[in-house]
Amino acid sequence: MWYTVRCIVKQNAFDLSHTFTYTYERMRKYEGSWHVEIIEMFPEHRFLEGYPFGTENGFWQKLSEKEEDFLRKLFGKEHHLKMLRGYILDGVLHIVYGPLKGMEKSIRKIDRHKRLAYLKKPQGKLGETVLAGLEIVYKSNGIEYERNQRITVRE
Repeated sequence: MWYTVRCIVKQNAFDLSHTFTYTYERMRKYEGSWHVEIIEMFPEHRFLEGYPFGTENGFWQKLSEKEEDFLRKLFGKEHHLKMLRGYILDGVLHIVYGPLKGMEKSIRKIDRHKRLAYLKKPQGKLGETVLAGLEIVYKSNGIEYERNQRITVRE
């Protein structure tokens, strides 16, 4: 059972040392090359596993089971979402590396310029979209694929 509190950390009235936050990797280009950055997924939220003892319960909100399962599956025990790698074949995205491998239908939109994927998230207290870093290593139509017959992607 997970709880979340919406707060600005510097102005917080209670101790958040027993809480955690979610992070994700994304790529940004500066100084002429691409760099991997680690960014907080929900900067205004802190999460707590278990019942929030020792705090005022009015601030803490329980996450729905669907939302909790989604976060567990996506972020794992480390509470961190690694970069996704994939390719586009005939307009269909295929993930070959990352936690969304085989779950491409949960991606709502991709931004190839910013190298981001926008994911569908169950209704809940954390907003509507979740971001994930996405690197597209190959894009092709079916004719070119038939000529090449093989796509090699490093994991």
